[in-house]
Amino acid sequence: MISRGATTICCNGAQLQDAIRRVKSASVELEVSTDVLADDGRWEIPSECYRHVHIRVVRLTGRERISENLLAQPFIRFSISTTQELSLPTCRFISGQIDLRLDKVAHNLRKLELQAKQISILADHDARWKENITNLTVCNIAWPTCSSSPIHFSRLESLTFGGNISHFHVLHLPALRSLSVLESPTQCSAHPWSSSTIRKQFPALQTIKVEDADSGWLTALDLPVLRVFTLEQMYRDAIKREVRSLRLPPSPVERINIQVGDHRLFTQESLRAMPLLKHVVFEMWGELSWEKDVLAMFFEAGDIPCPHLEWIQFPKARPYDAALANYIADILRSIEALGLSSLRFIAIHWSDQGFIRYWREL
Repeated sequence: MISRGATTICCNGAQLQDAIRRVKSASVELEVSTDVLADDGRWEIPSECYRHVHIRVVRLTGRERISENLLAQPFIRFSISTTQELSLPTCRFISGQIDLRLDKVAHNLRKLELQAKQISILADHDARWKENITNLTVCNIAWPTCSSSPIHFSRLESLTFGGNISHFHVLHLPALRSLSVLESPTQCSAHPWSSSTIRKQFPALQTIKVEDADSGWLTALDLPVLRVFTLEQMYRDAIKREVRSLRLPPSPVERINIQVGDHRLFTQESLRAMPLLKHVVFEMWGELSWEKDVLAMFFEAGDIPCPHLEWIQFPKARPYDAALANYIADILRSIEALGLSSLRFIAIHWSDQGFIRYWREL
């Protein structure tokens, strides 16, 4: 057994039993690596060892498959009633026992992280564990399915989603405040998002992050309070499919963060759906030396797409460019003529000078 500050590493059941006894009733986090955990008697620990310990976080990492024997171990059977966070970040296949465990005793569960490709609990519409959960991460490529009935998460505030975007509408998420859609979510070939006529309501959603190049499904959402939008697609796809620029539905977006490898993913048409935009961060927009083209989208149009703009930042370091610096200065000198009285500064990161803010002249 090895102890490093608040962390204790146990190599067998006897060491874990001793560590739990010393913890007594304190709140702890328990991480088990299934790369080294053998499904044998070395980890069989009497249940009384767990009855007074408060295991707040359970995290299982390592081997792809969690076996029936491992899930039957006492740390699952007796600790999950106090567990607030359960994380299974590397387990692709999960025993059906976990379904029963969660629904029977996971009364305090608030955060659940699943990477499993097949786990029936996600389709259980009556599961009681969903009543209190506020944070869910799921990378189940088949979920929701074509046959899914409405699935309710009445208190869910944060969702990280890597599932079937075509059937996203079956999720009822009235309290959702933050949505992150992972790269390349699946689509149902029988029900592509482009053919959907269903409008999905998100009355509380304020933040969206999308890592997939195909963001057309966003047009089917109603986002009355959206404030922050992030688009990340760092690597330019081979020219195999049509590239669509971002089209957000009408929403009061005030900040965007853009990092795309193909400039066609975010265009001036994307900006026209953001008339209340105030704060802009561009990490990447296609090939090298693209900053001037981005600025042109904002300031050289016949009509200014974002009249409430307050600042633009380019945080990725690049060599100093005198022509670009002069172009920024020209913009700031002409903001009154452009009708941009709210613009305060344009910031850029020169690799030899650091992060420089070019302020508007008052």
